[in-house]
Amino acid sequence: MRPNLLSAVGETENDAAGEGRTPQSLDERMMRRCLSLAAESLKVREYPFGAVVVRNGEILAEATNRVARDCDVTRHAEIVAMAEAQRKLGDTDLSNCTLYSNVEPCALCSYAIREARVAKVVFALRSPVMGGFSRWNILNDRDLSTTMPQVFDKTDLRDNLIPWKFKNYQPDVVTVCLGQNDGIIDSTLFCSTYVTFLKRLRGYYPNSTIVCLTSPMAYGALLVQQKKYLTGILAAMHNTGEANLYSYWFSNTYIGGCGNHPNLMEHQLLADELTSYLKKLKNWGQ
Repeated sequence: MRPNLLSAVGETENDAAGEGRTPQSLDERMMRRCLSLAAESLKVREYPFGAVVVRNGEILAEATNRVARDCDVTRHAEIVAMAEAQRKLGDTDLSNCTLYSNVEPCALCSYAIREARVAKVVFALRSPVMGGFSRWNILNDRDLSTTMPQVFDKTDLRDNLIPWKFKNYQPDVVTVCLGQNDGIIDSTLFCSTYVTFLKRLRGYYPNSTIVCLTSPMAYGALLVQQKKYLTGILAAMHNTGEANLYSYWFSNTYIGGCGNHPNLMEHQLLADELTSYLKKLKNWGQ
């Protein structure tokens, strides 16, 4: 029986024994493939998720979401990719495989991962609302079954340090967009946490213009509250001497796509709207 491999941020029994992780170059290459698949998924009006199953360093199967095309809410990219890998192997056992996904697998996919005995899971973006690792702990639950995958939430993981070399890339503008899932919560807690985040961001980007955005999907009471949040947040930051910080409220609501997200045309509209604002703010093209 394979040993249980408990991992919260990449520390595993294999690491302690001196066995190396999958080489960074492989992780990065496979994650880039997931991102490419996610982009392809958008073109066919699916959510931007991509998954790859790797065996012995080679892609065994890959997939995008097929929920809309198949009219089946279970056809997530991870599920589709694992099913194809199992078909190719003629076996449901994926214990010698690694699953890559651009977003943390949800609870549904995470249980299927456990059932398929996948050896390791690598994802790029956490899903604190639906994630089967950070939210529901399915991938990491010793009592659920006898087999657990290793789980990594960064592709360039070394002692859980942020791999991005901020000093190597200093943008002119950094935008921060409030999401629909932020919802209406305690304003004091939200604003204080946001201020702390902005101060951290300023440490990474000392000379960049920072622009805080409302959600392009927000409307009604949520949009009103987001504007109040940003007004208070900017006032607090300006009182500390922060001058290169602005806010922008989208003029329209873009919810014409799947699940009240922007559709392809609306993505272009909101991009044009934001680009126009940034050009005026930074005097670009004048």
